Amino acid sequence: MTSKYSAVIMSGGSGTRFWPRSRRCDPKQTLSFLDGQSLLQRTVKRLRQVVDLEDILIITGSDQMEITKKQIPYLPEKNIIGEPEGRNTAPCVGLAAAILQKQSPDKPMIVVAAAHYIEDEIEWLNVFSAGAMAAKDNDKIIVFGVVPEMAHTGYGYVSYGKESGNFSDNVLYEVDCFKEKPDIETAQKYVDAGSFFWNSGCFAWMPQTVLKLIHQHLPELETVLNKIMDNNDFETAMKDYYGEAPDISVDYGILENAKNIFGMKLDAGWNDVGSWPSLFDVLPADENGNVLSGENLIIEDCKDSLFWSEDQLLSAVGLNNMIVVQAKGAVMVCPREKGQRVRELVAQLKKRGMKEFL
Repeated sequence: MTSKYSAVIMSGGSGTRFWPRSRRCDPKQTLSFLDGQSLLQRTVKRLRQVVDLEDILIITGSDQMEITKKQIPYLPEKNIIGEPEGRNTAPCVGLAAAILQKQSPDKPMIVVAAAHYIEDEIEWLNVFSAGAMAAKDNDKIIVFGVVPEMAHTGYGYVSYGKESGNFSDNVLYEVDCFKEKPDIETAQKYVDAGSFFWNSGCFAWMPQTVLKLIHQHLPELETVLNKIMDNNDFETAMKDYYGEAPDISVDYGILENAKNIFGMKLDAGWNDVGSWPSLFDVLPADENGNVLSGENLIIEDCKDSLFWSEDQLLSAVGLNNMIVVQAKGAVMVCPREKGQRVRELVAQLKKRGMKEFL
């Protein structure tokens, strides 16, 4: 197989909303939630159907390199890049574009997240392959808007305008605007309008398109990338210079200033698996609506709750809409609707210097 495009997997972060199971060196994307495979492994397996291994890059944290290589041992080591420190998504994507511009400048690149769950993988591949082909046309930037299942306050939104072409039966739309995560009333208005979609945070474009935009709008990032790519010792250059990159997202650093942005609809059972409550959408529940994980569970008269035990006996009576997790010497309990706030507990651990739990 000869790949028609390259794939970049963003695999950084620690997944603080999945604490205590997720830790810095064992992050969300490497956890085995489904079928004994991690979300990272599922992402690479999905991409391998259409992209050669040599054309897949994984950008991760340097302290996550070991577990990434362990989970994806068949990927060439040079294709797993470790960031000495997280600098947000613009430096991550810029670095990948700089590498691919040297390696395969004529191929478009898709940028995906390691920790997304996809129910319909065939449809996902169809849409992303079409988006990659569209990106070859006149330096287009392609975003992928997820058809919303409901009004959701945890996602940003993207609004599509008039049609602008068709690629492999996937309609290309002009992008009207991007919107930040809304309150519930605004989210419902977006969904009712029919032209708004969840922003998946995934893209397709040519490497040179990314680098041109960085040159125009993020010259300080361009300077850092040049220092790294012009150095004969890549690993040392990464350690010496990557921390100088601006801490800025693709959305603010690149897309906010770009003009040639188009979008495709993605309707493939997408879930960003962002926190414990999201597991209710991807894991089976018992007859009482409980999601259970672990061999040592004793659950009585509980409903619509998640119980996760890694290696200890976990018992509960009379709980409704709760999340209870035991993992790695820690226990976390919260109401289901407060699951997004688990990251606040991690912030407290950092504040107290409790590194053994991070």
